[in-house]
Amino acid sequence: MKKSELAARLLENNIHLLKCPVCGEEMTLRELKSIVCMNNHCFDISRTGYVNMLNKETKTKYTAGIFLSRRTLSDQGFYNPLLEKLFGIVLERKLGKIMQPLFILDAGCGEGSMVSGLVDKLNLVSDSYIHATGIDIAKEGVQIAAKNYTNCNWFVGDIADMPFGSKCFDVIFNILSPSNYSEFRRVLKDNGVLVKVLPGEKHFDEIRKLIFKDTMKEEYSNKEVRKHFENNFEIQEEQTIRYTVQLNRKTLHHVIRMSPLSWDTDIEDNNVDDIVHLKSVVFDFVILVGERRARNSTYT
Repeated sequence: MKKSELAARLLENNIHLLKCPVCGEEMTLRELKSIVCMNNHCFDISRTGYVNMLNKETKTKYTAGIFLSRRTLSDQGFYNPLLEKLFGIVLERKLGKIMQPLFILDAGCGEGSMVSGLVDKLNLVSDSYIHATGIDIAKEGVQIAAKNYTNCNWFVGDIADMPFGSKCFDVIFNILSPSNYSEFRRVLKDNGVLVKVLPGEKHFDEIRKLIFKDTMKEEYSNKEVRKHFENNFEIQEEQTIRYTVQLNRKTLHHVIRMSPLSWDTDIEDNNVDDIVHLKSVVFDFVILVGERRARNSTYT
């Protein structure tokens, strides 16, 4: 079966999650090829299975190379400890309760490996119906996700104005990605949870200290990001996970290419002697699990 048809079949059972990004009306699936609303706003399912639901093309600094490096590191297990933590959170907070369908959103899904791997692990231990949706404004990442992972539906879209109905997701993941808390509150069920992963203060510390030596960027703090979260969601749980991974020349290349630390500089990993001799790097994450606050907030 073609990837576009696989995506359409999966979407067919979950079309209720969508709303038209143009007019806000409900959407239906047309001939397993397109998503259309009652006002005939139509969005085609691509050959590889994703749907572009942006009203206009948007340029980002995220290139296909960045996402390919991220997927390579994921395939080699660099993110497995983080994946295990996220799996445990969902298992305890959702699947450990009354059996019911579970709808997951990865907001800022990138190349999709994290949420796809999570779905695979959840399906191994649960008989509940589990459906995951990934959305990212960077088409390059979503294209890679759709090409490689057929267990989720993938959308190109803006997390500041998502093409989903209100109160339709049980869990939202926001992993190393910008947030829009007003939209997260809108699409999250009343008893849903938001799981945000942000860099810890030692994340890629070895690279940071080499690139930004003797500058204000040499040290990193996530306090402001955490404060933004806490202003919008009630923190129910907080976990820190830190581990060191060993590097060779190839894996170091991928770490450098996917790291935002190198995006605003002119460096390349093949011409900075100190960096190319790195043998290991620290992966450091803070996981915040939150529930919606009773009061409204305009903080995004």
